[in-house]
Amino acid sequence: MTRIPFGYLDPPPAWTPSRVTLVGDAAHAMLPTPGMGANLALRDARRLLEQLTRASRGETGLVEGIGAFEQDMRDYVYPFMRMTMDHDRNFGGGALERMSEQAPPPR
Repeated sequence: MTRIPFGYLDPPPAWTPSRVTLVGDAAHAMLPTPGMGANLALRDARRLLEQLTRASRGETGLVEGIGAFEQDMRDYVYPFMRMTMDHDRNFGGGALERMSEQAPPPR
């Protein structure tokens, strides 16, 4: 048996949409134990493609489409990010919570 330390990221606040966006672990790092990271990344890619397609058809502006994608991602993924802490508390002994309490405040 091996102990592998994992980190935890709180869901970040909403940011101003631009022509640059993030998907998957770059936008929302997940613990590997629930097995959801790749599935959420694929969902992100599909939803972003839908918005980019709408923008290419002139149905929405590019930045507006990216902003819609990002809000959809936050609405869908952030509850899962919070669930990872519950998963760690229930099945991982609460190590992530202890690590986040000991971590220095962000700069």
